[in-house]
Amino acid sequence: MPGTLLIGSPKTSWRDWLRQNRAGRDLLCLDPSDSALGTPARAALYREDRAIAWRFYGSLYASRAPHVLLGALQQLLSQAEADVLVQLFAYRPSPLLRQTAMLMAEAARPDAILIAQEAELDLNGWPVGPEIVELEKALPATVEAAQRRAQWLKLFQECEDHELELRSLTIEGARLGSGRMLGEADLQRAGLEGVLWAEACGVTLLIVSEEELADSQVSRALDSTGCSKAQIVAPKAYEDRICSFAREGGEDFGMGAIREADFERGTFRVRCTAVAPTPVRVLRIGGLKVSEDGVEQGEAKPWEI
Repeated sequence: MPGTLLIGSPKTSWRDWLRQNRAGRDLLCLDPSDSALGTPARAALYREDRAIAWRFYGSLYASRAPHVLLGALQQLLSQAEADVLVQLFAYRPSPLLRQTAMLMAEAARPDAILIAQEAELDLNGWPVGPEIVELEKALPATVEAAQRRAQWLKLFQECEDHELELRSLTIEGARLGSGRMLGEADLQRAGLEGVLWAEACGVTLLIVSEEELADSQVSRALDSTGCSKAQIVAPKAYEDRICSFAREGGEDFGMGAIREADFERGTFRVRCTAVAPTPVRVLRIGGLKVSEDGVEQGEAKPWEI
């Protein structure tokens, strides 16, 4: 579905250009930090000013999980009308983001590529020769943060309470839920009887615990499980993380935040835009924390939680 690929920079904004040139075309926004039209930390396909389809991302930074943005491009592009505008993330010089941008250009097969003059991006190797454009300056960081806060508050006003059973969920975006759960016998052999949750994935042992663990206890646990690294996380590390509910086919159907992580009961209390009660099979957890009053509280490192 041919269209135009837009590649900006952190110093610039596509707002004015889109107002002057969009002309009613669909806009596929793959910039998770952009909140001009809707909720940040996701990719969304806009028809006029309404998101008709979206994919949860969970972060404001494209470098955190570019494979998710590439998947979102393929998923959402199939629903776009002809001559769609595809706005990529604001490009920051890095081999990873350059490779990701070029893969997206290959997947989108656009008729034209427009690159902001301020973007420090090599113009060779693209499927169609890029055109350099001058864009307005980006808004100050404080103004952009205030705009995102307004979007978070709007989202949270539409949320309802959901209680999710952890053991019945497939979890994406976090280390939690990626490995083999340790049962009671495994925990006893590992000397981890008092922890709330433990699972092994490859060489890493994830432990969720309210209490600090002694070095000797961690060493015993690693020996018992055959792991070489322990990732120890407090339950509160999951609270206020933005998240989404998704169907097993990959479609997101609700977005919100984890407000309480009760590992003793094995439940998460989530405020989400999905109508309650609803069966949830897939929980996507983001790295970004956002409080109930819409204030962003930083991001976890990839696979830290």
